[in-house]
Amino acid sequence: MIISCHRLLINDPDKRNQLMNRYDYYLIDEFQDTNIIQAEIFYMLSSRTNNICVVGDDDQSIYGFRGADNLIFQNFQTTYTSSQVIYLNKNYRSLPFVIKGASQLISKNENRIQKEFLTHRFGKGKILISEEASLFNETNNVIKSIKELRDNGVPLNNIGVLYRVNRLASGLITLLEKEGIPYYTAKLPKDIHSGLVFGDIESYYRLSSGHGTKNDLLRIINRPSRYLKKDKLYNSGLGKKEILNALIKGEKEQYRIKGIIDKIDQLFKDLSKLKQLKPADFLDYLNFQMYYLEALDETSYFLNKEENTWRNEFFILREEAEMYESFEEWFVAIIRDKEKRKIEIADNKEKGVYLSTFHGAKGLQWEKVFIIAANERITQVSHPNQTLESLSA
Repeated sequence: MIISCHRLLINDPDKRNQLMNRYDYYLIDEFQDTNIIQAEIFYMLSSRTNNICVVGDDDQSIYGFRGADNLIFQNFQTTYTSSQVIYLNKNYRSLPFVIKGASQLISKNENRIQKEFLTHRFGKGKILISEEASLFNETNNVIKSIKELRDNGVPLNNIGVLYRVNRLASGLITLLEKEGIPYYTAKLPKDIHSGLVFGDIESYYRLSSGHGTKNDLLRIINRPSRYLKKDKLYNSGLGKKEILNALIKGEKEQYRIKGIIDKIDQLFKDLSKLKQLKPADFLDYLNFQMYYLEALDETSYFLNKEENTWRNEFFILREEAEMYESFEEWFVAIIRDKEKRKIEIADNKEKGVYLSTFHGAKGLQWEKVFIIAANERITQVSHPNQTLESLSA
């Protein structure tokens, strides 16, 4: 739509003049999110009067939403040499120490307009930085801190947890529900039970209980890695002999044939063992006996997935599994809790911990704020070969 608009203004002088003469003043908000084509449209339409006012914050442009170019913002004064700058640099929410810490961090960004931030409030404020081995550990410690704050009289609706993208809240939500801590979020992340890890667990469960499908077999045959040719199994049955015949077909080297037989023998031994286990022990067996987590790490590497994302899901599910004696009980609870969650979240808006992305938190405030997963390639840079300013979403 933007490209078509730009093309129309370039190629149709009558239409361009009609629009230029229609408006005398232009006000553009969130100017840091402007891309080159949008800027050219603004400049064309306002060229008759040059009465143009832009409002924005170049420090909010680090992710390049929809191809935004931060240089457009920075070069505005060069484009309009008689323009004036009014700095809205007083913060009315945070305490001086918090603003100072944020300023020091933001100042490390390149290609930005230097500015000084002032505070309206008085007081100390506090910033605590905690380095954790994994997102799972971090999430557990956030839950622990929230409980301590609650026990010390801090209302839950005065606590916010912020993150870069919604999926980072999946594990947090699972633990909040386990602890019975009410929470509110404007947008629920993708359910952890619809993710890759839980899908693998379901497939292993169905195969071990004798209710597996071809899709289940294809899903887990190389997770963990068995280096078997999955395409050979598309037309095979699910029995051990049928799987072996399909995989061995066409193989001439005896060491290859023996390797295939050994791997399928072990798979069926594992499935037989898994059949006897409760959910928590089932996941422990996948982890410690079948090295499933190593397979997740390999998958993460090849798909350029953020470190620990799937590991975190696994550990959250392992903790959740402790609550159930059987998979049937677990599966029923998942369906039941999904509907219950929607109702409870709506009721928790005024009394629960607030979960939000950074973007969704604009204009909101809390007494205590946690920022989770503040890591390279998650909060700072999604694409390791790009700088912050060149990153385009």
